[in-house]
Amino acid sequence: MRACIRNGRTNLEAALRLVRTDVFTSSRGARDSAAKIVIVMTTTPSFNETETVLEAERLHAEGISIIGVGIGQSVSHSELEGVVSYPVSNNTFYVSDYARLSGYVDAIVNSECNGT
Repeated sequence: MRACIRNGRTNLEAALRLVRTDVFTSSRGARDSAAKIVIVMTTTPSFNETETVLEAERLHAEGISIIGVGIGQSVSHSELEGVVSYPVSNNTFYVSDYARLSGYVDAIVNSECNGT
């Protein structure tokens, strides 16, 4: 699922809302006993950081974990760290470009699979 980029910003709030309302639902096969994990990969800030963080908090309240991956120099660190699950340091990753992403796959998977 992608959030559109317009004027150098993403609509991450809408993407998170869609995940909450349309993806992790029983009608789509979500089960109470199954882990619900979202990996947010972003290269730019969102249209509205405050609303994006609020939507992430709604996901957290429903037991949905969020791992964040910031790619490149234009990422808003405060926004990404406001979106991810706690502990923030275990669920936030930064890479300089897409080519370096493969070196973080194990760490990203282990951040949630190890229950951190």
